[in-house]
Amino acid sequence: EEPLQMQALTGEWKLEKNQAEVDAPYDFGALLLNPVGETSRLSFDVEVDGDCPSVGIAVHVEETFTVGYYLLIDFGRRRIEFKSGVRMTERGGQMFPYEVELKSFHVDVIADGTILEAYVDGKIALGTRMYDQTGGCFGLYASDGKAVFRDIKVFHA
Repeated sequence: EEPLQMQALTGEWKLEKNQAEVDAPYDFGALLLNPVGETSRLSFDVEVDGDCPSVGIAVHVEETFTVGYYLLIDFGRRRIEFKSGVRMTERGGQMFPYEVELKSFHVDVIADGTILEAYVDGKIALGTRMYDQTGGCFGLYASDGKAVFRDIKVFHA
């Protein structure tokens, strides 16, 4: 486990040890975390509140948060979306249906070279490849509601 680094980029974040909270009912909050290594894992619990909140994980992003890979958990549409800032124009990214019934859950994201895997409450939710971007950092983001990310941890092999 690495010491956690957190840098608020947009939105009003409350940052504490291994915890970040943002209330973004009408905007977007982005938080930059530790760099992604050759084999890395981001782990956290998240609780959301709002009519149609969205929370997500960014992988291989810099301070601009514009180029990288994004996993969006969309409660309104009950799915996880995978999007790449590099190829956003090609079919608008990939969308994978996944039943997310709770407003509180545990997430693990593993980046191992070009492989990206996401687990929700210990079950595989998505597996894909990342070929275009390397380096950069993990990030968290939220919009259309309140999100509390707890027990945030970053591991490197």
